[in-house]
Amino acid sequence: GDDSAARGLGRFVWRMTGWHQPVVCAVAILTALLNLIPIELQRRITNEAVETQDIPALFWLGGIYVAVLLVHQAVKFCLNMYQMWLSESAVIYMRGHLFSLYTGTLDDAAQDDGSGRAVSIMGPEVDKLAGFTGEAVSGACANGAMLIGVCAYMVAVEPRIALFALAFLIP
Repeated sequence: GDDSAARGLGRFVWRMTGWHQPVVCAVAILTALLNLIPIELQRRITNEAVETQDIPALFWLGGIYVAVLLVHQAVKFCLNMYQMWLSESAVIYMRGHLFSLYTGTLDDAAQDDGSGRAVSIMGPEVDKLAGFTGEAVSGACANGAMLIGVCAYMVAVEPRIALFALAFLIP
């Protein structure tokens, strides 16, 4: 960031996160797509292993299912940590910047009797705004990827039911 005012929320998010935003969006999309794999595995477990009573296939598909869940949760954990890191970095920057505007320097803020009041006033606002920066774009990317992925999966598996279900999205 720099000391000039951002012209809008989008520019503020870009200033605080920079080139981390495309990376966190890619991880969010990966997380959303990994969320779709267990759905297909459940379908295959039911259709290929349970209905045919194929015990080796049941264990094989069950093992794959557990592995996919573990990978999905690990990627989701990394995504959350990355988003929190971006948000906390923005919080630190914003607090430091606001204190320097309020008192001139951070050292002066520590000696100023009114700084406690400034912290109590600015703290919640800074936390909300800076907390938004970590997941601002990546949350939308993840939701969009999930919607497109679910729609594509439904069309691939059962096109007629997919079209019927998609009709409910129109309103």
